[in-house]
Amino acid sequence: MGHSYGTILGSRYVLSHPEKVSDYVSVAQVVSLEKSDMYSYKDALNRAQAAGDDLSALEAAYQRYADDHTLVNLMAVRSEVSKYHTEKVSENSVWYALFSPYYGMDDFRWFLKQIGSMEDYFAVNKPLFDYTKQFNADNYGMEYAVPVYFISGSDDWICPVDSVKNYCDSITAPKKGNVSH
Repeated sequence: MGHSYGTILGSRYVLSHPEKVSDYVSVAQVVSLEKSDMYSYKDALNRAQAAGDDLSALEAAYQRYADDHTLVNLMAVRSEVSKYHTEKVSENSVWYALFSPYYGMDDFRWFLKQIGSMEDYFAVNKPLFDYTKQFNADNYGMEYAVPVYFISGSDDWICPVDSVKNYCDSITAPKKGNVSH
């Protein structure tokens, strides 16, 4: 089973080592972040136009990313896009996470790193982000030797339902399924 980033690892592992896997369950399958971000941007642009909103910030963020595919520019696009795809998060959400019984000191250090300098955070994670950003599931094979099942959420704009559905439709597997809500 893989979830989100774990589906990058999971799908590649299943394709490379089918003899070690009986079934593959994917939750929020990453197909291509490049395509997903474009899908998300277009949807947000349509919603903004329908609402009569000023498009300048959204379009400017996208243009900066189109001109220079840096992670900082991508995150700026996602920030603008999220205004049309994210429900307001409770102000207490961070506190719930910080005081969870499952939250450890490593999690706290990671949280602090993220709220510090974004450039430093991106620099620390550059190899991971570069790999994730360039990943395209279509490039690693379309023939699964084991049953494959996808679970997607309609509010997931990093791994959009339509992207996962199209991927599921394009692969072959002894048995496959796609559930989205």
